[in-house]
Amino acid sequence: MEVPLLNYLESEDALSNLVRAFENGTFPGEDWKHPEHLALAACYLYDNPFDAAPLRARDSIRAYNESQGGKNTEDSGYHETLAVFWLQLVNRHLDRTKLGLAATRALIEQVA
Repeated sequence: MEVPLLNYLESEDALSNLVRAFENGTFPGEDWKHPEHLALAACYLYDNPFDAAPLRARDSIRAYNESQGGKNTEDSGYHETLAVFWLQLVNRHLDRTKLGLAATRALIEQVA
């Protein structure tokens, strides 16, 4: 499946900007789709040991949900089991022989 090159996959800076915009709650919610989730997971896994990535993801996802007017409850918002599942899946598919941007592109082409 060929995925069109997304703006945040054009450079390391653009990918860092995606993470920054997500973490400060300024990335538009309507544009936050599956490929963006995968890119964020890849960045978190490259920047952190595997056991730290879920903690960073949990805090960031919960904060982002709230910044977009959402709530984190038993029935909506952040879901620990799903987040850890996706981080494990992304971790298995990351090509660590490539640099972060190249590996993130390959991951999105493969999994998105």
